[in-house]
Amino acid sequence: MATSISIRKINEFSIPEGKTEVKKAKVPLGSIIKSANTLNISGLTFDVFDCTYSKDISDDITVFIRELEDYKELDTYKKTIFI
Repeated sequence: MATSISIRKINEFSIPEGKTEVKKAKVPLGSIIKSANTLNISGLTFDVFDCTYSKDISDDITVFIRELEDYKELDTYKKTIFI
């Protein structure tokens, strides 16, 4: 699995406790939550955040839907990505 590390210099970074849903115009885009892990670089300790985001994919696929017990062809779907 790929790992993404982004380091930015900021004055204030305030994420509420627990899982924070990220939305745009009331459409869910992903989430962010503080990890129990930290990262130490050159004597500095950084907090680690676990993030997910979803992306709408336009592509023809066939999927098995358990509730219908059948396969169905879809032309778009939402893919969740964990970073």
